[in-house]
Amino acid sequence: MQVVCTGWSPSGVYHIGNSREAVTCQAIHLELLENGADSKFVFVIDDYDPLDKIPFELKPHSKDLRPYLGHPLVHIPDFTCSYDNYAQYFAQGPKQALNDWNFNVKFVNASNLYKDGKYDKYLDIFIEYEDKLQDLMEQITGSRMESLISITCQNCGNAKTTRITESTIDRKFIYTCKTDKQYKGCGNVGEMEIRSHEWKLKWRLDWPARQQFLRVTVEPSGKDHSVAGGSIDTANEIHEHIFQKQGPMLLRYGFITLKGRKFSGSKGGALPANKIVDIMPYSAFLYLVYRSDLLKDINFNPQSEEYGVLLDEFDIARRMW
Repeated sequence: MQVVCTGWSPSGVYHIGNSREAVTCQAIHLELLENGADSKFVFVIDDYDPLDKIPFELKPHSKDLRPYLGHPLVHIPDFTCSYDNYAQYFAQGPKQALNDWNFNVKFVNASNLYKDGKYDKYLDIFIEYEDKLQDLMEQITGSRMESLISITCQNCGNAKTTRITESTIDRKFIYTCKTDKQYKGCGNVGEMEIRSHEWKLKWRLDWPARQQFLRVTVEPSGKDHSVAGGSIDTANEIHEHIFQKQGPMLLRYGFITLKGRKFSGSKGGALPANKIVDIMPYSAFLYLVYRSDLLKDINFNPQSEEYGVLLDEFDIARRMW
């Protein structure tokens, strides 16, 4: 079984820049099927990530959201009153877009993976081999990790204000919760067990762990992850030297930019992927991505002459097909 995977954090709008990863996954998935392979396409919604800043789209709700800075997205209310929580509100973007584009994809929530204990085994492994892991991190990135996990305070619910002060031999963590910049702590001193699932692996550990238990064989990632000492380097080393198993093929791709600048899902001005049909047929957008060099950025500018040329090329290609 081939498993083609992508992941995205629902902290803001799912825009066309984000979508290049899923579009790349779809191409790989279809090619595998075309060649007779058994393949599935998995999209992980990282709804257990903490809220770092209030996105432009929800500025009218800033007063309500400010106390939730640092809280896991899945635990934050949806103040638009449209969905059960903040994460669900933004997760509708990729679900609608990929459904409209006829992608056959399975959506998985990271919060459920944690709640179901999928990560427990891997935290145990990281604890057992922490010295070796930290040596790898220092060798690759130049520094050791402050901690393996982020704990969600059992009193106030913040995941950015907790600091581990002690870990016990029976896999318990003692932590304190203190205000840190814009993240409001409560002063709580707590104790957490792994089985409580009120924790999240740090990104460089979460990614390879998830790839192992989902049995991922191919996963694209933006070129920022492939810089020397980046998360691709650490993931490959963890697969080989900590898990002692083969990791997935990690492909690099360029960004989709607007007039040469990266889109932002939180600052405003980004074109939501599910709104691309307001500008062009979705199949023309897919044609734009697929005709481009995977490693190079795609400059998307609907006001340029290139936009008209693109549509003409797409129309010719469509007629030939």
